[in-house]
Amino acid sequence: MLEKYNKIMLKVKVSIPGFKSQINISQFTDNDENLVKGCKFFVNCSYMDKPDFWFIIEDLESKIESCFINPKNVYFLTAETIFNNDYWLKPSKNKFLNQFEKIYSNYETNHNEIKSLPFLPWMINANHGDSIYSNHERNYTFFKNLHNLDKKKTISIITSNKTMTSEQTLRYEFAKYISKNLSHEIDWFGNGVNVLDQKWFGIAPYKYHIVLENKFSENIISEKLYDSFLGLSFPIYAGAKNIYKYFDENSLMTINLENFEESKKIIENTIKENLYEKYYTKLLDSKLLVLDKFNIFIRLADIANENFNQKNLPRKVILKNKSIFDKKYERNNLIKKSAYQKIKKVMGSS
Repeated sequence: MLEKYNKIMLKVKVSIPGFKSQINISQFTDNDENLVKGCKFFVNCSYMDKPDFWFIIEDLESKIESCFINPKNVYFLTAETIFNNDYWLKPSKNKFLNQFEKIYSNYETNHNEIKSLPFLPWMINANHGDSIYSNHERNYTFFKNLHNLDKKKTISIITSNKTMTSEQTLRYEFAKYISKNLSHEIDWFGNGVNVLDQKWFGIAPYKYHIVLENKFSENIISEKLYDSFLGLSFPIYAGAKNIYKYFDENSLMTINLENFEESKKIIENTIKENLYEKYYTKLLDSKLLVLDKFNIFIRLADIANENFNQKNLPRKVILKNKSIFDKKYERNNLIKKSAYQKIKKVMGSS
């Protein structure tokens, strides 16, 4: 059970673009009231116009949104793991970030960001889309009480055929390589390859699961790893370079995709040495960390409880989404470019 709080309940508004309105987060809690550690969450709820705290994750769905709130309690959080390292350093993004009191991000910004992991939920009961936040029988309480599964298969990998970035291309090439060259039978799932409605069925039946992040930088840890722990599958991991800062080194094995052959040897040796059985208790410990430390709504509740500011009076806060700043920056650039071309033409004819 999530610990009970006797303090004043905080009303926490959360805006997440790309999802339905009025999200029920019971999958991530042990209740149906959206209550976590003294906070009542209102996720994508437009009617909540007087919250105590307002978290914007990645962007706003509408171009302009507003509510009546102390501006000191309006925070921005990043979730995406695919952006280039300089994404949030661009002028248009810099102006967008000026709207917020604090920024939590795994990327560099010009705003003294608080370094953090991406704010992502587990997705083991889904395959992206609205089903991520839907009610499900495999919820917080289910996973809390899950201590063993009947594992009849050896190893799986879930990765799509996306090749939009160099890292995605590398992991796709590795998936093709390992599926052909591993001495054990391996099942490969992923969008564009072998689609699953729920990732559970590509993880839970297997002792080992290969986890390949979108990027291989520090603090880039996503649902891909969380899902492996929740499915009680020993992760073989390529991702955050500082992964052992967050999870016990005996609860997973790391590989380096810069060397396919060496990674294959590590995977085969991991299976040969029965690390799933050997470190099963460590696997269970990491599962608990996913539920009680890296659970997105527990993280948000902790930030709200630790930072709630009552010194300033509430006022109407109006926020604009990224597209407005991007278009304004593009328009200004076009004006400057046009002016430069005119000056160049005049100078050339004089």
